[in-house]
Amino acid sequence: MRFGAATEIVILLIFLAVALVTILVSNPAETDEDARSAEEYIRIGNRFYEMGKPKFNEASIEYWKAIDLNPDMAEAHYKLANIYYERVWDYQALIELDKVERIDPNYPGLSSLLGRIYNRMSEPDKALEAFQRALALQPEDSGVHYYVGTIYQQQGMEKEAIDSYEKAVEAYDGEAAMKAYLQLGRIYKGKDREKAKDQFIKALGIDPESAEILSELRSVYRQEAEDYRYRDEYDKAAEKYEEMIKLNPDDPRNVEAYMELGNIYRSNELYDKAFAMYEAARKLDPFNFDAFGALKELELLKEAGSEE
Repeated sequence: MRFGAATEIVILLIFLAVALVTILVSNPAETDEDARSAEEYIRIGNRFYEMGKPKFNEASIEYWKAIDLNPDMAEAHYKLANIYYERVWDYQALIELDKVERIDPNYPGLSSLLGRIYNRMSEPDKALEAFQRALALQPEDSGVHYYVGTIYQQQGMEKEAIDSYEKAVEAYDGEAAMKAYLQLGRIYKGKDREKAKDQFIKALGIDPESAEILSELRSVYRQEAEDYRYRDEYDKAAEKYEEMIKLNPDDPRNVEAYMELGNIYRSNELYDKAFAMYEAARKLDPFNFDAFGALKELELLKEAGSEE
């Protein structure tokens, strides 16, 4: 812990030096301090802050100027803590949040950010305590409910985790709800496959491009297909392989699904459909000799049929 704190301090000092040089070079006219108030510095800092990470250096300079004029500017300390959190300088963020708490213990977002920092530092008890304080002030905070769910899930408290994730979904904040649906799906996956699938589909509705969600949903369809194959219900298995492919037709992992569909269609004498599946597998994997052999076999069947 001491080593981590010392490392952060060294990085911070370098950051301060670089940020100061950047400001002096890009804004030489402002080296002579004017009569700006602390509030004005915060407003300027906020404009930089809203531009995101590329402007965090400039925002930090303005917040430091505000604090220099008035050390009790909770907003400046809080925004600095957020910047340090984004830079993964957790110890420095905690120092700023300690100052915020001294100035205003109920400052909006204080306990939530504190919880996220402790959670990243693998201190679940402190994180949970902070998140619970945050929920006491803002019971509908979807993001906090999600984080509480992750802590309960890590501690094996599944019922409590499900309850927290469901509250995150009810409160609905896009990203937090998506993550909550994803975790609910993972919890249900080994117990209730239909329920798990429903959660993954809801998560995908929020973020259709999420590789993580697509992978989980694909896994469920694959399990269903294998179960149907085991029971010799090949038509139903084919439906599940088709669902897998629909998620992302060009996914290299679809080779297996295309091959299985080709085999099913060939067994049902649907040779054109079988040929299309084997060809799709061959395109994804040009060295797939099983696909190559199946295509040659189908070509021979077609030739034999035409001769008759």
